[in-house]
Formats: sequence, C-alpha cells, structure tokens
Amino acid sequence: MSSLDKALNAMFDDYWGDSEPRDYQEVPNGRYPCKVVGMVLNESQSSGRLQCSWDCVILEGDHRARHIFKHDGLDTEDGVSFFKGAIGRLGHDVPESKKALFKMIDEILEGPTYLLLQVSTRKRKSQDTGEVREFSNKKIVKALDASEVTDDLTEDESTTLLSANSIDRDADAGESPGSKSKKKQRKAGDNDRPESDPSESGKEGRTSPVSLEGKLNKVERKLVLKLAKKSDSDFDPDNYDSSEELLCDLADYHGLTGRYVEPAKLIRRVVKAIRSQQNE
Repeated sequence: MSSLDKALNAMFDDYWGDSEPRDYQEVPNGRYPCKVVGMVLNESQSSGRLQCSWDCVILEGDHRARHIFKHDGLDTEDGVSFFKGAIGRLGHDVPESKKALFKMIDEILEGPTYLLLQVSTRKRKSQDTGEVREFSNKKIVKALDASEVTDDLTEDESTTLLSANSIDRDADAGESPGSKSKKKQRKAGDNDRPESDPSESGKEGRTSPVSLEGKLNKVERKLVLKLAKKSDSDFDPDNYDSSEELLCDLADYHGLTGRYVEPAKLIRRVVKAIRSQQNE
C-alpha cells in the first residue's frame, strides 16, 4: 500500500465523518495591513464578467495569514474607474495597453507590494427581485512601505490561492479571453468519453457530465493534486485553470456523473472509484 493510500485511509477512518462542512467566513470589518500574493485577470464564475482578482494576506493581528480576496469588475466604465483608482493608490501609472497591464501586474507581484485594505459590510438591493443582501466590500486605502509592516509570512502562507490567469497574454485582439483550451489531450484509448474543454466548467455547453458548484479549500486542493498523480491516466495539473476543473475531469474519467455542491462528496467518490479500479 502506498503512502497516499495510507493517508487517505487514515483520513476517512479518523476524522472525515466527524468533520462538519464549514463555509468560508469573511474577516470582521476593519483595516488590515496586507501583502499582495496573487493578482490575476479572469472571468467571474458566477456572472462571467471580466475582472481582476486580488489575493491579499493579512500580516499582523488576530487574523494574521488569513487571505482576503478582492474582485474588481472590468466589464463597465465605472468598474474600470475604481480599478484605476486602486492601482493609482499603490503608486502605479495607469496602463494604456493589454501588454502594459500584464507588466504592471507582474511588478505588483514581484514588489513585494504592501497595502492597507479596508473591509466593510454593505447592503445592496436587487433590481430584479427587490431583495436586500449584504456583501463584503474591500477597498485599498493606501500603499504601505516595507518599514511600516512586519512580513514574517512563511513560503506556504505567502502562496496565492488564486488560479493562474485565464486570459492569454498573447491572444490576438479578436480572440475572446480564456478561449484557448489548456487541457492536455489524453493518450488515445485512455477514455472512451468525448473530450471536453475544462475551461468551460460551469458554463453552458460544457460536455462533461460532472459539475461542481463549491470551491475547494487548501487541504482539498492538495488532495486533488495527489489524486491526479495517483490516477492511471495522464493528468497534468498545470494544464488546468483551477483545482475544481481538475477534480471534475478526474471524476469524469473515473465514470462519475452528476452535479455536486460540496467538493468533499465528489472527492470521496473519486477516491472510492480509484480504489475500486485498483482492486480490479
């Protein structure tokens, strides 16, 4: 029995059944000194809008090492204006081209870039239903100098939880963002199912019989990577935009179907399918 099998057996035997599903909780309202560890251009999974996603890690206080995610919509003139204001407060010139935008993002990530992030709860009324909902608003207050913060984050704590850019830096102007499939083609005969594009996960037209609504946490992402290596097919995690897409493709390959809300349930079924296949 491999070390992965032993670890999976121990997980299910010792604490899987006793653990309760827990949703991601936003940090309390307040101002937090942060380090920018991730910044990517992507399309919102819920609305499909073009946006810039930030991954900021808190440096000090009771919530040290917590990740705060900020998503700036770039699909409207107002959204772009707010985004320009944010990067201006960090001391960067407004980029005038796609190439310059990617260059600025690289500079922010290589910085290192420190900032003061304000988190506040606001209410918004739906124009369709009239329902009033609360949402967490994140605003970059100002840039912070390295001398103003204590950055003792470990390498693991400084690792972004965002997926890589889903927008091709070198795509032609007429090509839509994310239109190039990053999925690696399997070897002939590995699977009789028709190939599907993982970049279309959750969108209309996806051919995979598996869909996942929930997001993987850090532990689950590491487990999915191990399952990909354990699978008898050639799954390269680097060819996927997210761990969720990789998990859905693993499930598809092992004959699973259906719509899943909680990743844990789908992971459990993939593990069972792999074990069953190994025992055949």
